[in-house]
Amino acid sequence: MKAPAGPGRVIVSWIAWHYDYVGKTSSEIETEGPTFELHRQWYKPELHREHVLVSPKEDGDLRSLELYTALVRAFPGHSINLVFKPLRNIFDFQEIKQRAEEVLELVREDDIDILASNGTTPMRMVWMALHLEDNGFRTRLIQGADRAMAEDGPKIFEVKVTGALFNYRIQLLREPGETPDRCIPQTLKPVYGLARRIAEFDALSCLIEGESGTGKELIAREIHQFSHRRGKPFVAINCGAFRNDDLLESRLFGHRKGAFTGAAEHAEGYFGRADGGILFLDEIGDISMAMQSTLLRALQEQRITPVGGTEERPVDVRMLAATNKDLEAECRAGRFRWDLYYRLVRTRIRVPPLRAYSVEDRRELVGFLMDKCMRELRLPQRSLSRETMDWLMQHDFPGNIREMENLIFNASVLSDLYAKELSLSVPAGLYGAAQPDLSLEGVKRRHIQRTLEYCGGNKAQAARLLEISLNTLKKYLGEADGD
Repeated sequence: MKAPAGPGRVIVSWIAWHYDYVGKTSSEIETEGPTFELHRQWYKPELHREHVLVSPKEDGDLRSLELYTALVRAFPGHSINLVFKPLRNIFDFQEIKQRAEEVLELVREDDIDILASNGTTPMRMVWMALHLEDNGFRTRLIQGADRAMAEDGPKIFEVKVTGALFNYRIQLLREPGETPDRCIPQTLKPVYGLARRIAEFDALSCLIEGESGTGKELIAREIHQFSHRRGKPFVAINCGAFRNDDLLESRLFGHRKGAFTGAAEHAEGYFGRADGGILFLDEIGDISMAMQSTLLRALQEQRITPVGGTEERPVDVRMLAATNKDLEAECRAGRFRWDLYYRLVRTRIRVPPLRAYSVEDRRELVGFLMDKCMRELRLPQRSLSRETMDWLMQHDFPGNIREMENLIFNASVLSDLYAKELSLSVPAGLYGAAQPDLSLEGVKRRHIQRTLEYCGGNKAQAARLLEISLNTLKKYLGEADGD
């Protein structure tokens, strides 16, 4: 309800909805509840600058205001700042974490005491997670104990949480059989943090830059997950897959029946499918100048016209784009429009290549990919041989995370099913030859050739294992054969 003053020590806590009031729906304040006890026992005017009291309700919630007013009257010498951070789901770990980070950003310059005992289990776990992360916040956790837990009355005390304890407790929050769906090594944490920050500002477009295989689409999905559009569609399109402007235009904006040969029915385009949500244009640097002009107009006016149609329709789309090119250089070379570039690059995220990861981050990523591989292929758990792990730590990986993942999956398929250790034959085979072609295209061709050999020359089976189309596989084989 007021802007924070200069740095000092502050207290941060959620409102305890079941204990700060007399009854679950009453506005009568429980003066022996945890928030009142926090001010009686822990808040020291000579030590604390203020108490940031966080409500998960919409701005202006009456019960939250009643508690705030009661605290101000009972403790006139205490500075209390009521902050509204509405939650759609008080059990959604990611949403809670986003809101909690927003609160801590308000007091980043301060030393922060966090009352971690208020709220649902995920809300408490979030405070522990933020306390343990290397995020620049100077936090310590405090815990409330009610009369049932303390013989001589309610107490508030500092608690210590270890990483091992937190990991065990957070595991208990998962549904039976649920496994982590992503890995965020230390190198990527600032990138994901920036993505979550950008997600809050709906008017901002964002250009995600990075080499192929670094996970740019994952960053785009992170922005979607933490944005106000998270319940709306996320639609991704690879612009580099369309070498024909007419085909790309029909995919983006849709088409009317009879617009061209083969257009037997009306078709919704990607803009229409993304209406209300986010449209992610991957490899934006590959589209032609003419298509860039058409796209710019749609972005500026938020209106589209289907191919073969005459009537415009409004759309509400937030744009995210990604590229593995230097778009500024493309603009200087006359291959990319400056006006579209500035439209896309209101904010920018650069995703580092895998060669920039620390050894510890690589080990974490390898472990995650190994678990993913064994789970998806339904293979028994195995470890990597020391030689293979050493090689993975040293290789540059021009194809980045996608290359590492493909190598691990490929080795899992080709290795002895009952071997306890998994060895990649790449040091002496795939990459050990004199003057190897370490380009991304060369890596892809060799990997496709090895998979095709494993499948006994069956191209359809190889394409399924590689998760690419048969046409894509044939294209690489054609290049390899010099066709």
